[in-house]
Amino acid sequence: MDSNLTSRSATNSDNGRQTVVRRKRRLSCLDFSCGRTFMSEYTRSLHMRTHQPKTRYPCQMGCSETFSRQHDRLRHEVAKHGKQWEWPCTRCRQFFSSQATRDRHKCSNRASSSLG
Repeated sequence: MDSNLTSRSATNSDNGRQTVVRRKRRLSCLDFSCGRTFMSEYTRSLHMRTHQPKTRYPCQMGCSETFSRQHDRLRHEVAKHGKQWEWPCTRCRQFFSSQATRDRHKCSNRASSSLG
């Protein structure tokens, strides 16, 4: 199949059979060395993030470690440097980066109380 075409199955309501609908991928990646094509501006914009420099999150406790995700940095700071979290679950001792996340937490040790 042509790399600029994509197929999608659709059910014909008259006879119940599946037909293949082909839509042309009209949007090219804005990085000319890439060659990828996309059907929507949204998917192209998501893809364009892969061409940007990666954000790094440095450890804020004094070591030289860096992380690609902020959550990994926070977990490192707790495990390696003893950082205290503001939002621990008092029942299962799991820790959270915000009160809202802790409040949505479904603790296996949770009683009928609404607090984590």
